[in-house]
Amino acid sequence: MRFPRLPRLPWSRFPDAADHMQEEGDRTWQWGLGLLGGVVLLVLLAVFWGWPKLQERGTEKALSRASELIASKDYRQAQLLYEQVVQLHPDHFQARRLLADFYALGKSPEALFQWREVARREPGNDANWLGLANTALQFGDLKTVREAVAGVSSAGRTQIDYKRYVAALALAEGDKVALRAALLDLVQSDPANVRARFNLAALDILSARAEDRGAARQELEKLARTGPMQIKATLVLLRLMEAGRLSVTITEVAQAVLPAKNGAGLDDLVKHMQAQPDPSSQDAADLCRWLQANGRGVVALAWIETLPEATRSHPVILSVWAECAASARDWPVLKKTLEAGAWGVLPPSLVDHAFAAQDIRQEGGSAAAEAEAKSWQRAIDAAGKSVGSLQVLVRLAHVFSWMEQLEVTLARIVVLKPEDQTVRADLIAVAESLGEADAALEHYRNWARTPLAASSVKARTALLGVLVGSVDAPTREWLTDETLKTEPAMIAARALRSYQLGSRPAALEMIQGLSQPVASYPQRVRLVVAYLLAGAGDTANSARWAAGINAAQLTLDEDIKLFNQIKNGPRQGVP
Repeated sequence: MRFPRLPRLPWSRFPDAADHMQEEGDRTWQWGLGLLGGVVLLVLLAVFWGWPKLQERGTEKALSRASELIASKDYRQAQLLYEQVVQLHPDHFQARRLLADFYALGKSPEALFQWREVARREPGNDANWLGLANTALQFGDLKTVREAVAGVSSAGRTQIDYKRYVAALALAEGDKVALRAALLDLVQSDPANVRARFNLAALDILSARAEDRGAARQELEKLARTGPMQIKATLVLLRLMEAGRLSVTITEVAQAVLPAKNGAGLDDLVKHMQAQPDPSSQDAADLCRWLQANGRGVVALAWIETLPEATRSHPVILSVWAECAASARDWPVLKKTLEAGAWGVLPPSLVDHAFAAQDIRQEGGSAAAEAEAKSWQRAIDAAGKSVGSLQVLVRLAHVFSWMEQLEVTLARIVVLKPEDQTVRADLIAVAESLGEADAALEHYRNWARTPLAASSVKARTALLGVLVGSVDAPTREWLTDETLKTEPAMIAARALRSYQLGSRPAALEMIQGLSQPVASYPQRVRLVVAYLLAGAGDTANSARWAAGINAAQLTLDEDIKLFNQIKNGPRQGVP
């Protein structure tokens, strides 16, 4: 039996070798695509789970690097790293805290902003509020301190730092009741805190309660015997004794602090304070200032030389070191401290020339005056346009008791800073102290011509001009200016001018306008009024106006002449 042949359809053929090859290629492509998808999936999973850790590791590395940069004093790069981390990760609280501490280290107000920001973003962390309080205290922002301590949780208020900041806030606000309560709480919480114990004792020693005063004295004596409060506590006892607030003698203080030494005195106390191990710069400076105030500046100088270099180079020590050297007139030491920055950063040549001028002055000789003036002028030139450097020269001239160079230096400052009224007044005072009436009058006139000159300046200029017999056009104008007629110096100037021109009754009538207490008027006004009254025969009132004027302090010949004529009876005419 034969089967019928079926029709052949296009899709009914059997696969041949080409078909097998195509199928194998399709299968390879599908496997490859699946493998690629798996790899991509694994990568995505790795990124999803591992990226945060990579970010955290990178951030930690950046913060660690910033700390290393600070240690190497590369502050700019450290700042850039901190700011970059905070910018990329605004909620990285530790980075913000480190950035805030960095700004606080540089005394930048930005520190307060960063602490406020981290406290706002993470309000439940007491460390943020305490950091804000600490920084606000450094900047004297008491309002922010109050807000910060108020933000600390109940649990956080048991921390020592919180109690310290509360005490510091009370001290800054002058609230003695709150301060004592905070210090008492702090001492009870941390008995080993000797600074808190010292502060409480220093407060209670002035208490109205005898019991508190007695306990405070015992505590101060205990702290003065040894430890980090050795200098502080001893100085408190000595200062209270000097002020009459503590009824004890030096010997009693010494015996209380140094019980093993019978008959110990002030010298022993000084040596005891100097023996404090590793005193802070502030404690050392306080002791040196006390020694200087008690006539022992040389002792302070010798002790400073024994302090560690790190302590000696601290600004507060450099400052007191310079003060002691100036007081002892130890010019080499003073020069050394100024070169180290005791009075600020100065051009080295300024210090060299100033002290060279003083050396020439001390050596003397026929050509000394010209040489010392040239050397001082070179110091002024070294200062350039820096008013701060010139102020240091002013200070040096005072220390050297060198009024001539003080006048030259002040005149230079007036050129650079003509609006400074205090410097102008100082310049005139120096000129008068040197007996230079013409120079003083010229300084007065220059001042009176400035827009900022007060009416009293014009009045005093007119008075000195009338007194020395130099009445220029501006002075004549001021003598008739109605807006100046109530100025005491102008009243005296007009009266003296009338008297000089022969109108004695008019002069006496003018001075009737001076109705305030005599002591409230400038010395030259009192001299002129006393002179006019003496000329009128009113010796009683003349003596009243002249009372308190020290003839030894008069420096201008014209003033001295007035004073002598008050005693001898003035003659009509020019005094």
